[in-house]
Amino acid sequence: MFFEKTKIPKNPPILLFPGLGASKLLYENKTIYPPPISKYVLNYEDWKRKIIEYDNLTTLDFGNHKSLDVNLPFRRLNIYEEVLREPNIYPMPYDFRLLDNPDYYLSLFERIRIYVESFPEPVLFMCHSTGGLVAHWFLHNQPKKWRNKYVKSVLYINVPFGGVVTVLENCVKDD
Repeated sequence: MFFEKTKIPKNPPILLFPGLGASKLLYENKTIYPPPISKYVLNYEDWKRKIIEYDNLTTLDFGNHKSLDVNLPFRRLNIYEEVLREPNIYPMPYDFRLLDNPDYYLSLFERIRIYVESFPEPVLFMCHSTGGLVAHWFLHNQPKKWRNKYVKSVLYINVPFGGVVTVLENCVKDD
């Protein structure tokens, strides 16, 4: 009944913008972040140095269901895995280290715009945590006419609209 009244398709395309640190970072097609628990525990300085110093890390493509990985220590549980089992959900990975770099985020926004326009119907944005800030910033840089044509709705979950400065500072501290 609800779907009939609002005319939302039964399985609309949903773009999942993940939280800080959920996007896999790769170097030469090998996952650098998140590290396996053994590297985290036994070789902490090496992987931490790589994600701080390497400026040529990449993410997997938009829509790749293997692009997100937030493993909880000692549980081997990817918190996005259950959501990504749905075929109509398309992950939107991004390099969280470069969000303050204008060249990076302008390029990211252009890739998002092209990706959104590739769907045959308007998409839904599902935004978690810092991914909500990325999506919000992207949407507010698009003309209203574009948003009305390509975006059906936006769902924000646990988005820190007050900012993430403290979170980002803690990510690069030694402790």
